[in-house]
Amino acid sequence: MRLRRRTADQPVVVCGSGSRRLGAAICAELGVQPAVAETVHFSEGTIFVRLLENVRGRDVYVVQSTIYPANDNVVELLFWLDACRRASAASVTAVVPYFSYGKGDKKDEPRVSIRARVIADA
Repeated sequence: MRLRRRTADQPVVVCGSGSRRLGAAICAELGVQPAVAETVHFSEGTIFVRLLENVRGRDVYVVQSTIYPANDNVVELLFWLDACRRASAASVTAVVPYFSYGKGDKKDEPRVSIRARVIADA
């Protein structure tokens, strides 16, 4: 498998399956191609992601909204962030245009999870 080369000053934009159209629009505005990457959804409900180009030492932006199905898209985002870090990206920035757990940002009753904090900390 041959890895795509980019110039050193070009950002790498990974488009998650929850934001492919937005990611493509961002890439068009920046004048770059979306990262060559794949997302596989297995029949038992698990997700697999893989970068198909070298991001070592690069600034990477992962565009992934957490729209329906929110849990799948959140997990996919976490996997993309992890894959980019493990591929030795210089920096990894999550671009999350819609954060589905944003309303769960405070503890408004006893013995509940602060959902937004849990996801942000992950």
